[in-house]
Amino acid sequence: MVNKKRLLQVAHNSEWALAKFFNALRHPWIAERFELKSVCGIEHTVEEAIESLAKGIYARAEMLKNSGFRAGNREDEIKSALELIKGLSSGRIRYYHVNGNCTLPEEAYKDADTMVIHSRNPTHLGYIRSGIRANLDIICEKPLCPVIDCCGYPDENELNKLKIIVPEGIAAGRTLMDGEHYSFKRPAVIFYEHLGEILDNKKIKRVEGEILEKDDPDFWRTKEILSSSNMTGIMGDTMCHLLAFISNLGGVADPVSREYDCYKGYPVDTQDKVNYNLYGGLFTKDASATLEVGKFIDKEKVPRTKESKMIKFILEDDSEVILDFREGSVRKKKGSQEREFTSKHMTDTNEYIQSLGVFHESIVNKSIPLTDMARSITTLTAIYKSYKLQLDKNISSGVYEK
Repeated sequence: MVNKKRLLQVAHNSEWALAKFFNALRHPWIAERFELKSVCGIEHTVEEAIESLAKGIYARAEMLKNSGFRAGNREDEIKSALELIKGLSSGRIRYYHVNGNCTLPEEAYKDADTMVIHSRNPTHLGYIRSGIRANLDIICEKPLCPVIDCCGYPDENELNKLKIIVPEGIAAGRTLMDGEHYSFKRPAVIFYEHLGEILDNKKIKRVEGEILEKDDPDFWRTKEILSSSNMTGIMGDTMCHLLAFISNLGGVADPVSREYDCYKGYPVDTQDKVNYNLYGGLFTKDASATLEVGKFIDKEKVPRTKESKMIKFILEDDSEVILDFREGSVRKKKGSQEREFTSKHMTDTNEYIQSLGVFHESIVNKSIPLTDMARSITTLTAIYKSYKLQLDKNISSGVYEK
């Protein structure tokens, strides 16, 4: 019999929660493992929460008329909102108003085993702290905390607090997991499943990765995420996905140079290219990486017409392992020889299904999840240091038309 866990969710109205998390809870495999007991939000009453969800459904339906951008997400958000309204109306799902200090009413903690956090980035650390104190296992959306301040300058204050809180929680036996989702996309699942065979006793000497997207610079959600009030630039939002692979493989990334740019109207970086030296784990002594992330690539001085989402590992014997997230493939090349790896297990296009499965397994087996928060601290440290180069070597790449 599966040990079903009671879930407490924070910020039920967020795009990612509605599009991915609640969608995953409807999957039969996840429904056997988790039961959503309560949600928490800024609305004061359950009636206000239901009204807010209903207004959101209308707004998302209007968006579907005008744009195909992430249309699948909009449809899933509407389904999730309708399901939440049904659950809240019947009393099957309880509603709690969040406290103003990133804590929740005591009753909310008592009715849960696990906590899932989708609130705004500057509040993540507070909810992580309160969840640990309530003896809950936690999965939190990335980034676990901001590493820049409201003016866009590097700031490690929250990161230093995280470095204290997380080890205390782990020592207390809590499963603390980063919701960083690229680690649970199909190519990543295949890569980690076949890691020993793929590496074949070789270490990694070079990593090249890029997540380059067209996106819509006027889309409200993009403006909300990449903003000074959210204390998040594109490295905290997107570079973390590429750096997570290095952290997951036991490595540490130390930045040596950075180029960046900000699209017009954005107070934080929307394009970054960083060179790193890599140390430890499955990497050679002289390993290096070049990672690039960018939004609005079709609006650059030299427009890029094709999005790219991939990471490539070059091994000691010069063989290349390529994870293509758009194609969903993992290929290993050496000379004229090429092999594609496949998974022995079914994987879903909703990465949260794989993520929640690992979360449950880690709780039950008292094992360390792939994206445990201790590894995420390594990733966030690399991002903080990358932003700090902005002060030391203020180099703008100037990729956008001004």
